[in-house]
Amino acid sequence: MTEKTIIRQLFYGELHPWERFVPNDSDLRKASNRVGKLVEEWKEHLNPEDTERLEDIVDTLYQYSSILEADAFESGFRLGGKMMLDLLQPDSNVVIPKDTP
Repeated sequence: MTEKTIIRQLFYGELHPWERFVPNDSDLRKASNRVGKLVEEWKEHLNPEDTERLEDIVDTLYQYSSILEADAFESGFRLGGKMMLDLLQPDSNVVIPKDTP
């Protein structure tokens, strides 16, 4: 059996790009570790109510970041689609090779 195309994977609900994204950027890893250390440092000096509030702030920031990432992904996907449509316009100056059997 041949491998399913991306379109078929999407149709059958098998395509989940957000689950496969594992950043390998050392700067991102450093920043994430720094956030964790700072939160732990603050927790040592806060009372339980303030600690809970700090955790709520961090969770909300992660949720906010996740929403921004999803919006950026969607925007980039739409932009890519618009570029492909632009290429397919009859008045496009881009040469598209014809499929040969």
